[in-house]
Amino acid sequence: MIIDIGGGATEIAVISMGDIVNANSVRVGGEDMTEVLIDWLRAEHQILVDSGIAESIKHAVGSAYQYEREPQVTVTGRDIVKGIPKQVLLEASDVRNALAPVVNNIVEAIRISLSQTPPALVSDIDKDGAWITGGGSLLKQIDKKIAEELGIPINTSEDPLSSVVIGSGICLERFQDFKSILKLSPRPN
Repeated sequence: MIIDIGGGATEIAVISMGDIVNANSVRVGGEDMTEVLIDWLRAEHQILVDSGIAESIKHAVGSAYQYEREPQVTVTGRDIVKGIPKQVLLEASDVRNALAPVVNNIVEAIRISLSQTPPALVSDIDKDGAWITGGGSLLKQIDKKIAEELGIPINTSEDPLSSVVIGSGICLERFQDFKSILKLSPRPN
């Protein structure tokens, strides 16, 4: 099982013997995490921040599961009421709670994929684990959250931001080896 948590979507595929047995895609990813964080700051702290600041908060203290020595971060944005700069001290647990709806949607999509996977392959996944990749997999402890919620081991890719591109490059280099399993699009006129 491969779980690619991208910016705008999470794609899940179960692959066996060189073929895709099950595939699922949901339009939930890292950008949604950033957006829910912006909305949460507006609703909870009456502060406006842009996506760059929200992305920085997500990387600095965002997580999907509690861990030791969680950091805090001071965020500066614009006070909604007064229109002047306002600072807010955020705990990692607050940010985790803000991100929870998106993380839970990703976990549920993986659960659905598992429920549609043949039992023999679920057994293999239970033994060997699933692999997560993509920028969204960089959210701290998302592997632990998925593992605990679904009871399967989760492996993280060495270079989650480049693994899809590297895999595509390998397919192109060894096109004859993978030709039978690649879905080719017709050439445009």
